Parts: sequence; structure tokens; C-alpha cells
Amino acid sequence: MAPFSDQMSFRFSYDKASSQEIILNVHPGPHEKYQYAPTALGWATGQSYAILAMVRNPDQDGNILLLSGANAEGIEAAGKLVTDLPA
Repeated sequence: MAPFSDQMSFRFSYDKASSQEIILNVHPGPHEKYQYAPTALGWATGQSYAILAMVRNPDQDGNILLLSGANAEGIEAAGKLVTDLPA
């Protein structure tokens, strides 16, 4: 996602204190957090986060869909969200 970070408001960052990936909100709104850290570790119950972004393709026409999660739970949830087609 690094080549597209200039187009995104949310970015991944490694938090050394917790030894995990977190998501930073580069331009937080009035009621938004600056960072989002998952509490669901190792398939445990809790919260996880993911980034879904549609960005411009810098070398061609069209767009690119980016999908990634802070951990396996976030990746799985994001994948299910984008592939859940209406019946």
C-alpha cells in the first residue's frame, strides 16, 4: 500500500510497544480516533481493523482496489465484505 499512501487517509504502521500493526488516521475528523489498534489477537474475540481503498492507477487509466487488514481477522472480514454479492 505504500506506493498509494499519498492518496489514502488511513495507513498501516507498526507499533513497537504492542508489537503489532495498527492503522493511523492521517486526517482524523472531529469524532474519529488518531489510531486503531486491534484487540482480537490470534483469532481471539475482540476488534480488528482493515483498510479498503479504491485509488487511482498512477500509470494507466482506471483504479486499483486495495484490501489489507491489521491481522488475519481484519483481512478475512475485509475479503468477506468485498465479495458478499447480493442474492
